[in-house]
Amino acid sequence: MNKKGFANIAIIVLVIVIVGVAGYLALVKKQEPVVQPQGNSKLSFNQNLTSQSCEVWHSNIEQAFVDDNYCTADSDCQAIPLGGKLVEFGCIHYLNTNVATGTVYASLDSYVKQCAKAIDRCAFNFDTMCRANKCVADMVFYEKRQNWGPCPPGGVCHKNTFLYSSGKIIVEGKTTVEKKIDLATVNIILQKIEENNLMTRDCNATPVFDYSATYKLTLDNITREIRFPGCDKELGEIDSLLPKVDMPVDGGA
Repeated sequence: MNKKGFANIAIIVLVIVIVGVAGYLALVKKQEPVVQPQGNSKLSFNQNLTSQSCEVWHSNIEQAFVDDNYCTADSDCQAIPLGGKLVEFGCIHYLNTNVATGTVYASLDSYVKQCAKAIDRCAFNFDTMCRANKCVADMVFYEKRQNWGPCPPGGVCHKNTFLYSSGKIIVEGKTTVEKKIDLATVNIILQKIEENNLMTRDCNATPVFDYSATYKLTLDNITREIRFPGCDKELGEIDSLLPKVDMPVDGGA
């Protein structure tokens, strides 16, 4: 065999060896097991939460409700009402607005079709706010209902005041007025309720004629009613922190 023929054979053999090695390396790489990420990976309704196991699927959804609840301002928050066939996950959740409501419902509907059976027993509060970087319900925690008498037929003889955790105040009577106080004042009011033990102390008193007032305080999901003039001094300190709303009533002497 001449030198030219030998060189051609050597080149062919070299090419075959290179192709074989490349193919082997590609096959080995393809067969390497996929390693799932470890650690505290957050879950979101913006990703696929499904699982062949209903327990794992359920757990993924519950964790997504936790991880998708974050905020830096009230405008970041939205209420997601559930109930009905979705009540297995609660009546309502508060999430960041980066998560579309339709995406949440689609994820839950998919789960329910495979795994869930439930009964609707829910009531909803759609008012939200941001506290400690979490979206929560904006609840009424201080309520005052006043009535004056004698009240003429068809007259409006009441005025109701509702103070929310966000500082929003709604006053209802002949008209409806909305006011706002800052969070520092809200915290002072909460502090006064706690320092004066208004959730537990004895506030029984003899009612007066021609006027009545009922206070309703709600803290930590516990509600307490106090009727005027019980604990009048302590409740008066709180009333003095609220903005004055001049709203005439038809009753009274």
